[in-house]
Amino acid sequence: MTYILLLDQIFPFLESQFSALPIDLQNRLTQKGIEKPNIDISANVSKWDKLSKLQREYLAALYDFHYSPNHREKAASEKLIESIAPYLGKKFSDLPQQMKMNIAYVDIFQKWDEISTEQRKQMARDFDASLQPDYEKTVNQYCDWELERQSIPDQIFNWQRLNPNGIASEQIIIDTKIKELEEREIELKELLGYSNSNNEQELKQAESILVTPHISVARVNKLRRNILDPAIEEAIKKAGTTELADVFLQLKELAKDECPPFTGIFEGDALCYTNENDIQAKLSRSALGKRLKRRQMPLNTVY
Repeated sequence: MTYILLLDQIFPFLESQFSALPIDLQNRLTQKGIEKPNIDISANVSKWDKLSKLQREYLAALYDFHYSPNHREKAASEKLIESIAPYLGKKFSDLPQQMKMNIAYVDIFQKWDEISTEQRKQMARDFDASLQPDYEKTVNQYCDWELERQSIPDQIFNWQRLNPNGIASEQIIIDTKIKELEEREIELKELLGYSNSNNEQELKQAESILVTPHISVARVNKLRRNILDPAIEEAIKKAGTTELADVFLQLKELAKDECPPFTGIFEGDALCYTNENDIQAKLSRSALGKRLKRRQMPLNTVY
């Protein structure tokens, strides 16, 4: 049976309420028992009436990315950054269908129409990177590096306080350890893609979240943590533990009730929310695990 793009089917109904869609289209959007790799489409469809026209188009494109036969394999064998060059000046709705599907997959904030040509190029590079076999492993590695980098200033501070009497033999050990930590911090910054410019500028650039995901994941999580902290703390309180499975279950219940900053929309194991910049963002189960791990990390641990 030939797959019909949802983008084609839904186009005449992008401004319609869900109840006004043809029954066969409603059934297609809400069907159960089909494989849903990486995303639960029906969870978003349940909020259809709250979505803008553009968000609905993104949803249809994302649906097609996952369910159009062999599309992921075809996309992985090509380079979006090369094929998208003639379309960098176009709005999302004017892109070819196949490109809409690819951009919807990587543009988690649905900002294509608002960003510059250079940022659109970066988004295409991000898509190409995301389909590489070792992508998840690489992202996790960067998160671990960033957590380690963040802990170093506190480790140095703790070592500096260990010899109040100025004993020479102890100071040699302390100075050696501090030097090792400083060298490791420089190494981690290089691995993470930090430049020699001041960190404030680095964070402003990361805040846009329109940089290569390999580099940005840990720094972006750091920037987001304040707005999510109250909900995470409430989930920990309800769970009575900091175990990931229990906290995630409680946080998901809060998200279903649209507890701020959550929107009540889900994508697979990710809970959608609105960040400090009023941009749509997602908190995945694994990202929550990183946050819980960071909460449990002693600030002045000596290694």
